[in-house]
Amino acid sequence: MSEQTLPSLTTAMTISLTLPTLAGCLSSVLGQGLSGSMLLSVGAILLGAAIGMFWLRRAEKSAQRDWLDQSETATRQALDSATAERLQGLDQLCTQVLPLWASQIDIVHTQTEKSITALSNRFADLSGRIQSAVSTVRSDDGVDMVSLLAASEAELNGIITDLQGTLANKDVLLQQVRELSGMTSQLESMARDVGEIAKQTNLLALNAAIEAARAGETGRGFAVVADEVRKLSSLSGDTGRKIAETVAVVNRSISSTLETSQQYAEQELRLLSNSGRHIGDVVARFRDAADVLVENSNTLTREGEHIGQEIGEVLVALQFQDRVGQVLDHVRNDLRRLEERVHDAAHAAAAGRPAGEIDSAAWLAEMAEKFTTPEQHQLQHGGAKPGTAAADEITFF
Repeated sequence: MSEQTLPSLTTAMTISLTLPTLAGCLSSVLGQGLSGSMLLSVGAILLGAAIGMFWLRRAEKSAQRDWLDQSETATRQALDSATAERLQGLDQLCTQVLPLWASQIDIVHTQTEKSITALSNRFADLSGRIQSAVSTVRSDDGVDMVSLLAASEAELNGIITDLQGTLANKDVLLQQVRELSGMTSQLESMARDVGEIAKQTNLLALNAAIEAARAGETGRGFAVVADEVRKLSSLSGDTGRKIAETVAVVNRSISSTLETSQQYAEQELRLLSNSGRHIGDVVARFRDAADVLVENSNTLTREGEHIGQEIGEVLVALQFQDRVGQVLDHVRNDLRRLEERVHDAAHAAAAGRPAGEIDSAAWLAEMAEKFTTPEQHQLQHGGAKPGTAAADEITFF
């Protein structure tokens, strides 16, 4: 207990002891029946005691008020000292933490912006390459390949037609060879006829020679003629025989040639038929492959266009970095403003000057003037937490 509480306690004890004593004395005096002068004396004494007690009570209240004032002052000083210590600690904390927060926001902003920029560049390059590939595939349309296959098929069919024409010409040649074989038969018949004529002429010349011998001297000239005719007949017979032999050799050669040509013609016909069938099969396979290639090309084109659209949407979605960067810039600037105010307050306190109060309404109004996104205004006015914006709601700044 402090020394200031002692007077008030002493006074209270004195009053508590004096009042019962005075009351006892008054009662005893009244019981003894004293005279009027004595009663006046007693009354004066009691009045003096009452006045003394009044002044003592008043002094006690004054002492209590002084003690309460001193206690309140000491308490206020103690609270001011504790508050000052807490504020000083808060100032130190803000002075040390706010720059760190601002620097960390700068790091996050820089790293995020760098990463998003790199991703955007890579996606943009990928989108350009896909669009180039799609344009190339679209310019080299599969219809051109189908047309090329059709033209090749027409050319191959033309070659087959030419080969068929050649075979037809060979058939004509074979027919002429067959006709020539018939003519050799006629030559053989004619050679036989020449042989028969030679025999008859030889018999005739022999008869003429016999008749000339019978005629004697007068038939000698006729005998010479008959001898010459017989020689010509023999020569004709030899010639006819040689012709027959030659025709036989020619006929055998023609028959062999005809047989060989017939075999070659049949082989060429089979070869032409097989070639036409194989060419048709190859062209059909190429056509099927071309159809599949055209379909794959169309599918690739569609998928390329779809991927290009998706990448475009991704590039649009990556624009969120612009919003994030602006919000982080505003937060960083506000932290620096708060840091400056804390420094100003600390310098004012160190200089013994009163620090100006921070007007929160003006502070918030100044913050709102620098907002550039609808989410910031929505949060500023106590709106709900904004969700992710749709692709078509993105605003570029």
